[in-house]
Formats: sequence, structure tokens, C-alpha cells
Amino acid sequence: PGGFQMLRSMEHLIGLPELRFESERWNIDNGNDALKFCSKVCHWCLDSLVPFAFESPWTSLLWETTQMQHLKRCRGARFARTDFSEFGLLWRKATGFLCAFANVSLIERKCEGCHGLCSKSGKPHQHLAGIDLVSGTFWTQVAEPYPRGLCTALIKMSSQACQQLPQNEFATLLEFAAPLRSAADK
Repeated sequence: PGGFQMLRSMEHLIGLPELRFESERWNIDNGNDALKFCSKVCHWCLDSLVPFAFESPWTSLLWETTQMQHLKRCRGARFARTDFSEFGLLWRKATGFLCAFANVSLIERKCEGCHGLCSKSGKPHQHLAGIDLVSGTFWTQVAEPYPRGLCTALIKMSSQACQQLPQNEFATLLEFAAPLRSAADK
């Protein structure tokens, strides 16, 4: 039968050895390559004392990989959880942030509700399954954008972290980012 195919498991974090659709192998390889690249960038940032924030769903198996386990133990790294419902949205959407040299308390907010009720609103969380009947859009797509309050908190966290950088480190960061900015402008 058709439908979603699981690509990873706790026993096979870098991809299941046998797939129902071998065409999914590209997705696994692409994800593994992205993990290797991001891990290298995070290590460069840690070695250079450059702040960063890396995000993925809280329940993602990515956080269980050797690379992420190692990064979470590095000096200067902090791992935080934020739930979108704590910023006023209808859905919980638990999200993990691996940050370096940053005050994660600005973004760390976990819904403490019980019996399926949100601790912020007191109402049940919207499940991210199916289609929103008003917009005709999948709920998972509706929930993609960060809440405005989280964006504000991330900006504040990043700004504070950059203000902590020695001037020469900030100049190095700007030099590193210059080619990325020019590429993004094209």
C-alpha cells in the first residue's frame, strides 16, 4: 500500500537499510549530507566563539545522532525547547534549538498544560493533521511560520549574543557572512 514511508529509526539514525521505495534513498542521503554540513558549521562557530541557533522539531531523530549529541555537550552550547503555543498559537509544535553563546532563556518556553489543555490558553491544542477547512491548506503548512513573539525573542537573543562578541570576532563574523549575503541577494 502507498502512504508515508519511515526513513529512519532509533536503531538506524542515518537511514533504514531497507526501504519500501528505493527512490527515498536520495532523501536519506541528502539529509545526512545536510547534517554533516550543519555540524561542521556549528563546530566552526563554537571554535570561533560565534553565536548560532540551529532548529529542528523537538521529537526529530536528528537530536539523537552522534553529531548532535556531541554538539550538545560542547562548551558554550545550550539546548532549549520552545512550544509555539506559548507564543499564543493554537498548536503546541514543540521545537528544539541548539544555540551557542546565547541566552536561551529568552526562547525557552514549554507548555505545561495537562489533559490536552494548553497552559497559556487553557484550550485544547490544534492537532497538526489534515486540512484547515477555512484555508484549504494542510495544518502542517499553516503551522510552518514562527510566531511573531518567538521571532522577537530570537532577534533579542541573537542581538545580545553578538554584543558579547569581542570587536575582532564580530568583524570575522561579518567577513564570514559577506559572501552568504551577496549570494542571497542574487
